[in-house]
Amino acid sequence: MLIRNVALVLCCAISSGLAQGQQPAPTPSIVYAVHNPDSIKQYKTNPHIVHEMVSRLVLAVTGQSDVTKACASLVSPSDRVGIKISAAGGELFTTHHDIVNAIVDGLAATGHPRSSIVVWDRSLGGIKEAGYRSAVDGYQVRAIAPHDG
Repeated sequence: MLIRNVALVLCCAISSGLAQGQQPAPTPSIVYAVHNPDSIKQYKTNPHIVHEMVSRLVLAVTGQSDVTKACASLVSPSDRVGIKISAAGGELFTTHHDIVNAIVDGLAATGHPRSSIVVWDRSLGGIKEAGYRSAVDGYQVRAIAPHDG
């Protein structure tokens, strides 16, 4: 939600300074990527390596030197956080649990309650088939239809 609000503010600021009919100059995008061939072997993830990879990405994106501070710079404990997954591929080809768990662990380390984190996709059946469970993982698991977003 915070990112959407910031993006809307930036779009408004950019467009308000343009003459009618002018297009804004494209802004450069930064894409962060991390790769470790040991993160997945025979369809099984290595949670430690995946956690490290997620931490490296969060540090790179925020420019912080500490993962807890980096996560705290993104959200506050009073924010409700949604993590969109893709569960259409079932248990083997969904967003990997270890990625979601690394994100949730980073947020929890800042004092963010797991119960205010929602992991969601469009179908609860797909989420359950992918192996996500609220009671086990501590965060909420929800189906949110695209039109209700």
